Amino acid sequence: MLTTGDSVIINMTSVFGLVGFPGSLPYSVSKAGLAQMTRQLAADLGGRGIRVNGIAPGVIETDLTRERIETNRWYQGIMCDATALRRNGTPQDVAGAAAFLCSSDASFITGQILVVDGGWLGARYLAPDSFSATL
Repeated sequence: MLTTGDSVIINMTSVFGLVGFPGSLPYSVSKAGLAQMTRQLAADLGGRGIRVNGIAPGVIETDLTRERIETNRWYQGIMCDATALRRNGTPQDVAGAAAFLCSSDASFITGQILVVDGGWLGARYLAPDSFSATL
């Protein structure tokens, strides 16, 4: 990468690296550190033509998370039900974000954390059934 330039590094962080979440201290701190490492590497490697960005997923339904999503009512309420788009993310949602960050459409983006959370960071304090909009 250092010799060819025009390369992309994508770090997988988490929304828990951006906000506090009960019971997730080691995980959250590691993801926050990874987000800062992303910004620092972008500063250090940008002059060599290497872009460095991160993706911070919210709830992504995978084999590893499915049981927690289906059986933990507290987690469902605080994470799944409070997502603005009212659905869990999929691995394809994260893959699409990664493909974008690797594409020439993102050629002037570096040092950023792209949040892929269905709007959870912005809507997590809303009751899932109390929204009404006046346009």
